[in-house]
Amino acid sequence: MEQIFTSLREILVLALPAFFLVLLLHFYLKKVLFLPMERVLEERRRRTEGSVAGSEEAVRAAEVKLQDYERRLAEARALIYQDNEAARKQLADQQAAALAEARSTSAARVAEARAAISEESANARASPSLRTIGKLAAATGVKVPTIRFYEQIGLLPAPPRTASDRRLYDDIALRRLSFIRHSRQLGFDLDSIRSLLDLSDHPDRPCGEANVIAERHLADVTAKITQLQALSTELSRMTAECAGGRVSACKVIEVLHNHGLCAQGHDGGTSASATA
Repeated sequence: MEQIFTSLREILVLALPAFFLVLLLHFYLKKVLFLPMERVLEERRRRTEGSVAGSEEAVRAAEVKLQDYERRLAEARALIYQDNEAARKQLADQQAAALAEARSTSAARVAEARAAISEESANARASPSLRTIGKLAAATGVKVPTIRFYEQIGLLPAPPRTASDRRLYDDIALRRLSFIRHSRQLGFDLDSIRSLLDLSDHPDRPCGEANVIAERHLADVTAKITQLQALSTELSRMTAECAGGRVSACKVIEVLHNHGLCAQGHDGGTSASATA
């Protein structure tokens, strides 16, 4: 028994250095290694938890902003819809007003046209000799633009008009236009026709004035006939001399290039040689 205690004592004595060494190593490692490591881990945990908390806070702030943006977007959409509805309503009102105005204008024009037709019918019944410009043109064979031209230059007096601004011509205008047309067919110029109409409007004036105008026109016509006869003779000679060969030897082309080759004058009755 005593040997056992002695052995145990020896073992304890031998184990004490190792125990103290282990204890010293424990405190050394704890102070030198584990405590700094724990502080580092604690700092990392604190930073990580702070980052997570910050991220969560940022996510919550982003969600709040997103909700605010969605709310503002919904409000903007509502405002746009209201503006569009107001614009559509305004456009519809404008279209309705324009349509109503067009209908009113059309109705007024129809009423005016009916009144004008009624007035023209009444005028036609009251004065059977009155006629429109179309009927006047058909009766005289003069085109409507020509009738208006004669009115512009004063050969025809301005006719009365209806409420619808349509011209009405009486028998006097018909006779005057027939006079003008016949005078034009005889070749009188507009100035001569104007003078003849003035004489016709004053029947007490001497007839000699009209005769002078007619004789002057006859002289012009005679001169033109003489010139045309000379032209006919010269053209006959030119075509007779054409041999039908090449253009370089064509007498027609040669004479047209040289007026002096004409056999006789055809410039108002004067000879080509005298002109040359």
